[in-house]
Amino acid sequence: MTLEYLHEGSPDCPLIRLFAFTPLEATKLRTLFVSLSDGSCDEIKLDGLPFVEARRDVSLRLRRAEKDTGIRNVGSTTFDCDLTQEAWAEMADKTEPFCTLAEAGTYQWLNEDGNVSLLLSPSECW
Repeated sequence: MTLEYLHEGSPDCPLIRLFAFTPLEATKLRTLFVSLSDGSCDEIKLDGLPFVEARRDVSLRLRRAEKDTGIRNVGSTTFDCDLTQEAWAEMADKTEPFCTLAEAGTYQWLNEDGNVSLLLSPSECW
């Protein structure tokens, strides 16, 4: 799974996209979202995981929060994503279809609450 920040180049920018993944990697991602939702984990540094390759030094920290603020910059390529238990559960649900079949040409916006949106796409396109 590749993690990349796109500041410009599309009307949808700025965005962080997770792409080039297998159904197994999508399942691992979904499991992380579930752990943030059910409270078994409060924070995950996505770019620190063995199945995630970060491009251009992008860093994304996922955190369980009291309020949905989405993704925000905390540095030039460093981001925090703060969402509630309910929002993490919703992201887990949105990821589920990719756990069995990651078709090129399909994509899903996981979150658009903050200044930066989060996109899940098996290919580089959306």
